[in-house]
Amino acid sequence: MGLERFDKMAGRLPRAPRYPLRLRAQYRRTPTDSWHEATTINMSRSGVLFSTTEPVPRETTLELRIQLALDQTKVAPTFGTIECHCRIVRAEPQRAAAIIERYTLRRGAL
Repeated sequence: MGLERFDKMAGRLPRAPRYPLRLRAQYRRTPTDSWHEATTINMSRSGVLFSTTEPVPRETTLELRIQLALDQTKVAPTFGTIECHCRIVRAEPQRAAAIIERYTLRRGAL
């Protein structure tokens, strides 16, 4: 039985599709912390799996910035950044899965 069918039978919404996106990212726990480098592994409309440089405990809230290349056809590429407020729902030594609770988009690189 597929996961989507099981979710429907259990009365849950199906998981959002995951997209394998390798994007430059940075994260920090509080506004006064320094940023740590990261790379996204996959993303959906509601969450992100990303590499970490240090273990991040489950239930930790983070600021996460993800860099997007908006236009690479110009001599100087144009970038955008997704700025997220996230909560860690799965933690492993070198990666973490987070639910995106809110986000904003802005022009410019990290």
